[in-house]
Amino acid sequence: NDESLHANHYMGELYRRLGDLNNADEYFKRALDINNNDPQLLNNYGVFLCEKSNFKEAENYFDMVLTNPLYKGKAKVYENLGLCAKIKGNLAESEKHFRRALIMNPKLSKSLLSLAQLKFDQRNKVSAYSYFQQFSKLSRQSPESLWLGVLLEKERGNRNKMASYALRLKNQFPHSKEAE
Repeated sequence: NDESLHANHYMGELYRRLGDLNNADEYFKRALDINNNDPQLLNNYGVFLCEKSNFKEAENYFDMVLTNPLYKGKAKVYENLGLCAKIKGNLAESEKHFRRALIMNPKLSKSLLSLAQLKFDQRNKVSAYSYFQQFSKLSRQSPESLWLGVLLEKERGNRNKMASYALRLKNQFPHSKEAE
């Protein structure tokens, strides 16, 4: 039974990542019928629901994971709550969850980059730069992070670093909206 739980869970996650929401939902529900206490499954289903804009339901699944005293991956759940709040447009809630995630695990790159972007948007350049530096030490650059690097270095008046980020963006991600 564990095998079919994992098979359905992974199929649900695969379809979610491919953007096939109907099949993803079907496989996630099959897995939940087998075991509705598996924290990893509950967490991934919460992410799925959030991407479908079912925010309240998503938060319920994240809460179920957070109340599990044995689950070790709670930092990631707070990161997912932060990403969900960001999609929802609640930036204060988003920031609270990302900060909580980083207290538990200071190496969560999505939380670091999200806080860097949030602080930049709030005109808090010092915090934005600090989060961006931490992110850059831990994670590969993405189109979003390189673009933020361009903006941060522009603010700091550092033309060389700004040009360096812009060049990397054009070379590594020529078809991204950030490169354009």
